[in-house]
Amino acid sequence: MFSADSPENPLETEEYGVEGPLGSGDNFFGKQTAASDVKSRIVTKHFETWSKIVLGQAVRYGQNIAYMDLYCGPGRYDDGTKSTPLLILEKAIGSQELQKHLITVFNDKKAASIEKLRTETAKLPGIASLKNAPVFLNEKVSPETEKYFTGSKMPSFTFIDPFGYMGLTRGLINAVVTKTWGCDCIFFLSYSSINRALSAGVFTSHMEGLFGAKRAAELEARMRDIQGSDRNQPHEREGIVKSLFDPFGSRRGRARRTCSCS
Repeated sequence: MFSADSPENPLETEEYGVEGPLGSGDNFFGKQTAASDVKSRIVTKHFETWSKIVLGQAVRYGQNIAYMDLYCGPGRYDDGTKSTPLLILEKAIGSQELQKHLITVFNDKKAASIEKLRTETAKLPGIASLKNAPVFLNEKVSPETEKYFTGSKMPSFTFIDPFGYMGLTRGLINAVVTKTWGCDCIFFLSYSSINRALSAGVFTSHMEGLFGAKRAAELEARMRDIQGSDRNQPHEREGIVKSLFDPFGSRRGRARRTCSCS
């Protein structure tokens, strides 16, 4: 599904430091934060609404629907709190139609996270009621991932929550929301990581993957002209988020976007 190798986050260096919980996933699943709780509730509620809208038509077409989480984590925090994958599966178990027609795919580049999620999933009451057993993948998200979505014609809801922005590209967003009818996507990104990358001007290839070459050059020039705290003004953040959606034209509204601006 994904390619095996791609560079680690270049912002996780001594020069730039690690950006709190978004910079590294090593301690992220220790205890659920208020922000993480909000994320889970947003995704779970939206998935529930989306599935009710698309499922009836999918069944009439003889199709299943899919939920895909590209950075799923272990499914449960060390304090025992369930994270998004288990909450989604509980929604599926609680619906007779989703039991029959939902395909779930969970991916994480960390083998330990996938194994823990597999274990936690097996403990869920009613998990055997799902006609399609959850699929667990241990891959690193890369440009090759776009090809996987482009070739699929199944209505899908995709959740993309990288630690920062690595792996998130404009092509990937476009692939998951435009491949066929009924597709939707929620993704989170770290504005401050992108801010630093644009300001440094040395991560051009990553920024071009996210914004396209022309827009990345414009944003880098803009960040060089803005001083200090002015880069964190709401209109500057909104401008960067808007830059991700402009190329999609009328389809851009399909992608639900939430920007993590720590």
